[in-house]
Amino acid sequence: MCSCCKPYGLDAVARWHGSAHDSNIWDNCALKRNFLQGKYNEKLLLLGESGYAQTNLMMTPLSENNVNTRGETLYQESQIKTRNVVERAFGIWKRRFPILSRGISIHLYRVTGIIVATAVLHNLAILRKENIPLEDQEFPVIMEVRDDDVASERYGRGRANLRRLLIEGYFASL
Repeated sequence: MCSCCKPYGLDAVARWHGSAHDSNIWDNCALKRNFLQGKYNEKLLLLGESGYAQTNLMMTPLSENNVNTRGETLYQESQIKTRNVVERAFGIWKRRFPILSRGISIHLYRVTGIIVATAVLHNLAILRKENIPLEDQEFPVIMEVRDDDVASERYGRGRANLRRLLIEGYFASL
């Protein structure tokens, strides 16, 4: 589920059986097409983890050995704090529907429908202000932990100008 879509509607992409890289999902996401077509405020930026390519739309973290100034440190801290909010949202979704965390043991062709259905039901629960489910101590939510610096390194070079302007024009002046 693309969690950056709150002001403009939600976008859940569950086309691929098994696992797909986040950047592949983003490349096939209606939200990306809408941003590229100028349907949203041009001042909006998206926040992505290091698995995404740094672009004029998507702000990604700096590599750990590339944080030298106060502005870069503040940018990096802002990235981490904001991404933590997104990860907590995924954790709540997985607590509400433990099948997402424990594993789905059915035919693969049905899995994508279950994922989309749980996303829709989760968003309805949020709209209805339903209680956030408590964590089940017997079956804790499994959060994904990955090292996705590969995509950022491969695609990010040469596209960091907007990120550099953001760091120098905003974060360095805080």
